[in-house]
Amino acid sequence: DVKPENILFTGGETCLGDFGIARALEQALEQSTTSTGLVRGTPAYMSPEQASGQTDFDGRSDIFSLGCVLFEAIAGVPPFVAATPQSVIALRLARTPDAVSLYRDTVPTSLDRVVATCLQRAPADRYQTAGEVVAALDAALADVDNPSAPRAHTRRRVLATRWGIRAA
Repeated sequence: DVKPENILFTGGETCLGDFGIARALEQALEQSTTSTGLVRGTPAYMSPEQASGQTDFDGRSDIFSLGCVLFEAIAGVPPFVAATPQSVIALRLARTPDAVSLYRDTVPTSLDRVVATCLQRAPADRYQTAGEVVAALDAALADVDNPSAPRAHTRRRVLATRWGIRAA
């Protein structure tokens, strides 16, 4: 369950707690709560396939969840915000989140792209492995210290594009 509460820092290293523990226990006990119609996870960080109740998903689901964490860490808000957990899940299944740059217009374009790729609804459109995410983040974070790196669209331009208004 990739979410901020399960990301631990110790000795200068980052560790992920609760990595597949619930699922491993289900498999060991040959039980599945999701097969009875229950969805297990934290709605704010669930992948679309997890939120829809699928039981056969892979590490790309965790990549989506990591994208949610990255989005929130950069933007200061989760990628999907709604009044109820059910509404959050419905948003996740129906639409792509706004660009991180809508909230932080100083974000390098490359970092905006990394987060957007992690948050693709279809697993095939996301990074396929954690190694790919790390490589993309390393490249994007190099742009953070580079003042000449292209920046994402300004908030005004993103809002204008969203509403079909020509920005000056």
